[in-house]
Amino acid sequence: MLQLTALIALAETNENEPVPELLEPTVKNIFSSERVLDINISRTGRYLAVLKRQDQQEYILLQNLESGEVRRIEPVSNEEISGGITFAGTDGHLFYTQHKKLRNTSLVYNIESRKIKGAPDIHDFWDTNAEQAILVSSNPMGYPAIRHHNFETNRSKLVQTLPENAIAIFYESYSGLAKVVITAARLESGRSAKREKRARERTHVLDENNKWQPIPFFDNAILGYQNVYDTKDPVGLSPDGKTLYFSKLNSYGTRGLYTFNLDTMEEEHEVLVDPRFDVIPVDSNNENVEVVRFSTKDDRLLGIRANGTYDKTIWVDSLFSSVQKIVDETLPRRNLNRIILWTQDETKFIVNSYSDVNPGIYYLFDSEKGTINSLEERLPEVDNDLLTQNMILNIPLRDGSEMLAYLRLPRGVEKSEDLSCIVSLPYFFERRFNWNEIDLVDHAYAGSGFGYLRLNVTGTPGFGRSHFEKGYKEGGISILENVEDALDYLIKKKIIRPDRIALEGRGYSSFYTLAAASRRPNFYQGIILHDPIAGLKEYFMDRVQWEKKLKRWSFLEEINKSMASEPSLKLKSVIDGVEVPVAIFGLKSRVGRHSSEEYANELYRALKRRKRDVELYKFSDPIEKNVEGVIHEYETAIEFLQKQMGEPEINEPN
Repeated sequence: MLQLTALIALAETNENEPVPELLEPTVKNIFSSERVLDINISRTGRYLAVLKRQDQQEYILLQNLESGEVRRIEPVSNEEISGGITFAGTDGHLFYTQHKKLRNTSLVYNIESRKIKGAPDIHDFWDTNAEQAILVSSNPMGYPAIRHHNFETNRSKLVQTLPENAIAIFYESYSGLAKVVITAARLESGRSAKREKRARERTHVLDENNKWQPIPFFDNAILGYQNVYDTKDPVGLSPDGKTLYFSKLNSYGTRGLYTFNLDTMEEEHEVLVDPRFDVIPVDSNNENVEVVRFSTKDDRLLGIRANGTYDKTIWVDSLFSSVQKIVDETLPRRNLNRIILWTQDETKFIVNSYSDVNPGIYYLFDSEKGTINSLEERLPEVDNDLLTQNMILNIPLRDGSEMLAYLRLPRGVEKSEDLSCIVSLPYFFERRFNWNEIDLVDHAYAGSGFGYLRLNVTGTPGFGRSHFEKGYKEGGISILENVEDALDYLIKKKIIRPDRIALEGRGYSSFYTLAAASRRPNFYQGIILHDPIAGLKEYFMDRVQWEKKLKRWSFLEEINKSMASEPSLKLKSVIDGVEVPVAIFGLKSRVGRHSSEEYANELYRALKRRKRDVELYKFSDPIEKNVEGVIHEYETAIEFLQKQMGEPEINEPN
């Protein structure tokens, strides 16, 4: 077993090793747009590609890092690019997909001929060498399949058909043979003509007869709704295809990293076990991340992605540990400097450097030249001088434990005292907040003089099983108690004023926002709901019904039992208990079967029938599509709060 201290010991570098000076950009700055969506470097380090959105139009910029030549690759349609950009082979091709109506169009850009060709309908892509790549696409019958694709001839050869509804795959990096696949088994529910398809996660492996066989050891997870501490989740495959890495609960109450031998079908040993870290295969936004990182040069294990108070890559490899140390000492100390890409010879590295006051800058570190050059700001439209820092808090809870919280201070405020405060309630059991996470919503409120409080309430992953289970076993009551404990603590410390507190909820957290307000009538000065989904109890009920059909214990059922027996969590009681002004913001975007606008209208009518003070606002586009619309939405929310609470005093910076 390798404990964390042993891993860190492997990473020790020479203290006298020179640290390069942070240079002005020598690579031509080709980026000046609203947002950088993805960045990639070719295997040889010759080309840099950037996926950008400007004026609601997506395109790719390709730069030759040797000559400085820049090309703009225009999209073949007005639809957005999905899944990012990948260099196929050594240098020759760039692969990406575009949405086209309801399907994806897979495209390959030939860098030499400058032509764009279509490729098979691809679900996933892995690079193997300069001539071929392994593709996961659909065969004529609609089932997923593995293909070898030759980019020169633009032809694909079927290798294997996968189990139905395969959604992810690990493979041998050099032979190109698929070894392990995660599949989604269909389960129909509902009475409508178009029945919803639910998914259960199964892990399959190829046997000696080249047949797919499920591994019972991992057949225990339901996509999107599993108890992260009761499952064994595959997170990576060794390049030789013999060892499956997975995460599970360890003796510290967090999740550790373990190995499973695919030849003997037996669990082998612990790789990373530490009370400070959870090894969970999702990031703070609930998106899949690469947990185990291997070298494409010689297949050695490089590092492990783990979650604690923030996401961290623990480098096992001494070279990458040295690189991490150099960039940490060179770039701003407050930043989290994440090595995200590197060339095959492991001499050039792309680093994403960001913090709570910096939305992110991409850097190119050249270890041979000893230089670090800035490449691109991720959000160049953001004025960093207007961003404000987080105050990190450990909130004591009524059961004797502590909860991590972050208070975004208003701009110009150096001492947190008697602040007007907005409390943001998180998504239950799926969202946690990092202190260095950049969120423009935080700064919109803080720039207007409000403190903005985010809470890692019980029920959120990343802080161990005890913290997680306290949330779901009590059906959400603990979340409301966490909010009250946090506010009582901040009021006692005179950090916030008791007569200037508002609540904010987004999406599914809207229900808990209303419930929190109903537990303390007239305590809050106002409520803001963005994209509300009021029928959260019904949402849980849906999931409980189809999980019951799978005949497995569900923590959602525990939530439902608690909500059913707790009057304060019934939707009618929650709405009846709201006695302060409410602002509802609805979008036309879809949320499940309905649009956010429909939920907003439903909630608005329910409050109006009870003669509550409520205002309804509607905006046409989701946040990520319309920056100006977002600004207008939050300016309207701030005006609403100022009307209820008065305009907070803002200390202008010197």
